[in-house]
Amino acid sequence: MSYSVYFNKRHRRKGHLFQGRFKPILLDANEYLILLSRYIPLNPVRAKMVTHPREYSWSSYPGFAGKRRKPDWLITEGG
Repeated sequence: MSYSVYFNKRHRRKGHLFQGRFKPILLDANEYLILLSRYIPLNPVRAKMVTHPREYSWSSYPGFAGKRRKPDWLITEGG
C-alpha cells in the first residue's frame, strides 16, 4: 500500500496527497534553466521555513554554491 492510499484511508479523503501528478518538462532554453536554478532553492525561503537557501537541510544549494562539499550524486557543470 502506498503512503498516499494509507493517508487517504486514515483521514477519509480521496485524491492526490500532494500538488498533483509529476509533469516532466524539457528544458530547451538556457534562460529557463537559469530561472529554475534560482527559483527552486528559494522555495523554502518564500515559505518562510528558512531565511537563506543554505539553511534548508534538504537543498543542494550549498553544493552548487560551493559552500559545502557536494554529494557524489550532484552533478554541476564544472564537475
